[in-house]
Amino acid sequence: MRNIYLLSGEDSFRLALTCQEIQAKLSKSSAEKKLDIVKIEEIEALTSLAFSRSLFGNRKLILLELNQINNLELEKAIKLLKRQELPESVFLLFYKTGKLDKRLKSTKELEKLAQEQFLLEPFSPWNLEKITNWIESFAKKKNIKIESKAAFKLAEFHQNDTARIASSLFLLDLSFQKEGELIKLELVQELCSQDYNIFLVIDLFFLEDFPRFQTSLRELLSKQSPFQILAALQSIFDYFLDLKDLQENEGCSIEQISKKLMKHPFKVKQDFLKLKKWFFQDLLKIYRELNRLESQAKSGDLRDLRQALRFLFLKNQKS
Repeated sequence: MRNIYLLSGEDSFRLALTCQEIQAKLSKSSAEKKLDIVKIEEIEALTSLAFSRSLFGNRKLILLELNQINNLELEKAIKLLKRQELPESVFLLFYKTGKLDKRLKSTKELEKLAQEQFLLEPFSPWNLEKITNWIESFAKKKNIKIESKAAFKLAEFHQNDTARIASSLFLLDLSFQKEGELIKLELVQELCSQDYNIFLVIDLFFLEDFPRFQTSLRELLSKQSPFQILAALQSIFDYFLDLKDLQENEGCSIEQISKKLMKHPFKVKQDFLKLKKWFFQDLLKIYRELNRLESQAKSGDLRDLRQALRFLFLKNQKS
């Protein structure tokens, strides 16, 4: 039996989660031996690591991302894997962000080799039932209790953005709830309405209506936890960076970006208009500053997060 696994999906957050689940499953399967995790980026390292023993007789899981791998080199490695059986203590996990190209010989051979294959189909933004089921399953794995109506409301609000859903779940569980308490619909509705206010405030910033932006931000900071606002801002700018990266660095069209990010083309177009005066590096600068504020606030080095957030956007206004 070959210890080879194949994983692919367009949702990078769910892809990372599945990688972690596979690692956890293999770690538990043999408690007496430790599982060493080795992530490699070059195909040349695969064959030498796959057929060598780990130190102290530990088991070994080798992770290889297919997105940056040359197809011809991959075919050569697959030939070797077909000829020579892997040691029982070695596991291989091939994974790709995006769809596997079924036309390639390497893809067909990998599918034959794989002991188990995980294909993560993207959630349609309009299929709220599937998204709700995923929310309930994810919450259960993380020991978070949420009622079905509340899960549906999160699905309705965030649609297929699983990273933001997870962020909201952890925020609700850690910031608002007592340990083990059920997350109810009313609480999700409150968070969603507050989150929406943050989007309105950010719109004012990019529309360069700075007097109204400063007033709205000050009002929002007076009503809501600055940590919640910071988390929402990080999520918003993470999405903006994906947009600009695909446009500036990969030259993708609105239709291509819509498919990659699973957003409606109209929303993508509106967001591009909003960001037309902003380059990737401009947004990256703000995103890094938001992350720095989070680190300082958590370590206790920042006394007034509200004031720091106001100052951050004040100094980054475009003249």
